[in-house]
Amino acid sequence: MLYVPANEEVELPIELFNWVEGDNASVYPHTLIICGENSKVTVVDYFKSADDKPAFACGVNDLHLERGAKLTYLAIQDWSKETLAFHLNSTHVDRDATSTALTANFGGNFVRGESLSRMSGEGSRSVMLSLNPIDGAREVDQRTLQDHAAPHASSDLLYLNSLDDSARTIFAGLIKVAVGAHKTDAYQKVRNLMLSEDAEANSMPGLEILADDVRCTHGATSGDINEDELFYFQARGIPKQLGRKLIIKGFFDTLLERLESESVREYISNLLSKRMGVY
Repeated sequence: MLYVPANEEVELPIELFNWVEGDNASVYPHTLIICGENSKVTVVDYFKSADDKPAFACGVNDLHLERGAKLTYLAIQDWSKETLAFHLNSTHVDRDATSTALTANFGGNFVRGESLSRMSGEGSRSVMLSLNPIDGAREVDQRTLQDHAAPHASSDLLYLNSLDDSARTIFAGLIKVAVGAHKTDAYQKVRNLMLSEDAEANSMPGLEILADDVRCTHGATSGDINEDELFYFQARGIPKQLGRKLIIKGFFDTLLERLESESVREYISNLLSKRMGVY
């Protein structure tokens, strides 16, 4: 458990590590973060395999933000490609508080993620981000709920997937606006970059609105790599395969612009570059 007292700002990110090792081993990590009134903190939560053996993981993280708090939470998942994993998230955002949560799914054979973000106070805000470079026969299944229980609150969801080989994604998300939650401003977007004809992307965004005077939008898109962009790289002496990686990297970098901290944006961008072999 991590507790940040009221009116305290932690300047440097706090890093947490969760490991699994051994053939058919299992791990059940639980992260609880409580941010007191007007506090501010960044937490990086790592989920990693120490070997390439098959394993089972079931992780839970609970994020609780009191009035005026600011939390940036990064979940970096890098289980082995033989791991079956479930990740469950619950975020509670009080009045004038802001939660920014990013999940990066780099590993796992089958990964199921469920994320609930509840805006319970006026002026609360939740930013929900996910980047998923998926290849092989891997599958990532993500379900989300943006639960607006108070007026004048906002939420912004952006999930980006790149799918190669026979990879598969599932997304089912719901924006729910309760009775009386007027002036809600909610956004939900899923973008799929298809790198193979055998890949499959399934997106099911949804709305349930029980209040008047709200602004809620949702959508999902799928597309291939732009051949003109690829030709641009090749015309300047960049090999086709490297150009392809740079386009995918640029696709994910658009998501990182949602992060407030420049150092955090650079850190995640470097992780992506190393993962994709860009440098």
